[in-house]
Amino acid sequence: GAAETEALLAADNAPAPTVLRVNRPRVTRQRALAALADAGIAAHATTFAADGVVLDTTVDPAALPGHEEGWFAPQGEASQLVGALLGVAAGGRLLDAHASPGGKALAAAAAGARVLGLDPHRAGLARLRSEAARLGLGVAVAQADALAPPLAASARFDAVLVDAPCSGLGTLRQHPEIRWRRTPKDLVARAVVQGRILASVAGHVAAGGALVYATCTLAQLENDDVVAAFLAAHPEFTRDDPRPLLPAPARALVDAAGALRTYPHRHGLDGFYAVRLVRSC
Repeated sequence: GAAETEALLAADNAPAPTVLRVNRPRVTRQRALAALADAGIAAHATTFAADGVVLDTTVDPAALPGHEEGWFAPQGEASQLVGALLGVAAGGRLLDAHASPGGKALAAAAAGARVLGLDPHRAGLARLRSEAARLGLGVAVAQADALAPPLAASARFDAVLVDAPCSGLGTLRQHPEIRWRRTPKDLVARAVVQGRILASVAGHVAAGGALVYATCTLAQLENDDVVAAFLAAHPEFTRDDPRPLLPAPARALVDAAGALRTYPHRHGLDGFYAVRLVRSC
């Protein structure tokens, strides 16, 4: 409707907050907030994510107390919620099929998962390695295209994350230039690639494991339609209710179809979409 569309557009024109994820192996959120307050930096806990901190003032994250000690990693609140859907226990194996810039892979590593991150871009992997070192986390990486992952056919993971390359239409607060760079044809082309990536990595999900598909766009063509087409072609996968894996305040962000959906004008978050699909055999 017109009123909600107008509210969304207005929210997209507002500046995005700076959000950090505390690195739990190094610090608790309570201690991190106390250290920021002692340094005169106003901040508060995120509403939905369990490990998030929102800075109330404009501060370079690299200048924050605890940065060199690996206390924080920049990661939006909606992105942190997507990571929760993976549900990988300590020691479990995670394949991040499109890992750069690394927020979700590093969060999983902080929770004790054994992470293999793939990405076709060397610079992105270098940034991921650097962040992992600063945070004191171990993440294996490989420069590779998710459409042709360099894995043995028998390789299986407890969870596979497809953080799909998308139009980014949910992140206009942070990337306003996107509105001049995207066309309707871009969405069609990206949806095709997204479907191909899902099909490419689906065979590496272990029986009983999860395939999490996520985007930072609001476009149905890249979200619901891609998932529906994948499920129609892969009956061994079914939708799983992600709410038990989410912090209690975030469970209301899951719709009747079991999809996590966040909106700038409704929740104050970037526009994200994510579903958790479980493999039966």
